[in-house]
Amino acid sequence: MTDIITFTAIITVTTISVEMTSTYAGTTEVVFTEARPATLADADHALAAHGFGRVRDWDLGPNGDVRAQVRKVDNEFNGTRAARLWDAIGTTHGELETVVVGIRDGMPTINDGDLITDMEESELYVVAGSRFECGIARIHMVGEGETWDDRYTGEFPFGQVVKVARRKA
Repeated sequence: MTDIITFTAIITVTTISVEMTSTYAGTTEVVFTEARPATLADADHALAAHGFGRVRDWDLGPNGDVRAQVRKVDNEFNGTRAARLWDAIGTTHGELETVVVGIRDGMPTINDGDLITDMEESELYVVAGSRFECGIARIHMVGEGETWDDRYTGEFPFGQVVKVARRKA
C-alpha cells in the first residue's frame, strides 16, 4: 500500500504553519511554524521561504483559521531559496557589489545561488544556472516567490555591469 502524504498550510490568529499528514501511518506533524503574516501575499512568501507553494486558494478552515493545500516546490538554487531575497542581503549573502559579467581567472563572475539585479536595483533574482560562451552569459534567474518553472533567462554580453550579492560561506 502506498502512503499518501499531504501538506496543509494553516494561518491562525498568531501563526502560519504547514502540517504534513500521512494517511497510511495516520500521523500529522508540523513541518514549520512562524509568526502570522500580515497578508495572504506575505503568507505565500512564508511558504516559499520553506520550500512550499499553494495548490489551491486560501479558504476558511474548521476552527476559524485559514487553510490551503500546499506542495513542495523547486525554489532552492545552490542553497538559496527564491524567497525573501531582499532580507538575504547582509545575512546569508554579502552586500550588493558591482560586477562585470564574464570570466575572470577561468571562473564565471556570477554563480548559482548569487543574488543579481540591475544597476538601479529594481528587481532582485536568485541565479539558478548560467552558461558563459561566445562573449554572452545566459543567466537563469528566479524571482521572489517563484520556482524553477517560472525562471527568466537573460542574455548579458561580457563586460556588462550588474549588481551581485554573493552567498556567504
